[in-house]
Amino acid sequence: MRLYVQLLLWLESAVAVVAYLTTAALLASQILAREVLTTSIDGGGKVAVLCAIVAGSLGMVIATGENAHLRPSFADGLLRGKGVERFGDVLSAALHIFLGYFAILFVAESRAFNDLAALIRIPLWPIQLVFPYMFFSSAFKHLIFAWHPEWKPRPILRD
Repeated sequence: MRLYVQLLLWLESAVAVVAYLTTAALLASQILAREVLTTSIDGGGKVAVLCAIVAGSLGMVIATGENAHLRPSFADGLLRGKGVERFGDVLSAALHIFLGYFAILFVAESRAFNDLAALIRIPLWPIQLVFPYMFFSSAFKHLIFAWHPEWKPRPILRD
């Protein structure tokens, strides 16, 4: 199971990198086309935005898997005990499952209304699938960390 979680994190990271590289390449191409060739790439900016949404959404999943996400620390000293961190992971998983449910409704509605991306005229719902994935993958990782706390990476030290 631990290997599966690590492979999943690697795959999510690879997809995020490809999405960011595509975003950067499209934006650079747009600038080059506009400044050098005095034209533009039709829909390039829109595709770049969609790729950035995918990459950013996967960034949340990656941060969860690396235990590097932002979290409030003001109440760290209020509760003590072995089960506090596990409880926090279970609570986070429940929140992500709740949000994932609404993300599914969002994608289903987008598909039902046949929403299209402006300019490029492609359906939005396949790209929006990253939202339920983001929430359910994060929930899965929190549940794994609650079940096996020793698998949870140490948090990145902050100043």
